[in-house]
Amino acid sequence: MLGGPTTDETNNERDKQQQQHEANHKRDKQRTRQTTNETNNNKRDKQQNDATNETNDATNETNHKRDKQRQTRQTTTNETNNNKRDETRNERLNNKKATRQ
Repeated sequence: MLGGPTTDETNNERDKQQQQHEANHKRDKQRTRQTTNETNNNKRDKQQNDATNETNDATNETNHKRDKQRQTRQTTTNETNNNKRDETRNERLNNKKATRQ
């Protein structure tokens, strides 16, 4: 023998390299799986957020219409009440004038 590695040493080195290769492959596969999961989760989250935003927009629109209708009704009620008040006031004034004359 010329002082080079023995067959066992060569085999051990080859086995060690094979194990390292398998470990690297397993790690890379896990990273790919993790990246895929993250991508899928991000897609799912975006879809859920989009759906929630659509629902919120619809709710806001409905609430705006409702509030506008309430405001219109309140304005109409106020105008009606003010008109009644003014009519009553005018009737009293007219009655006072008629009583004085």
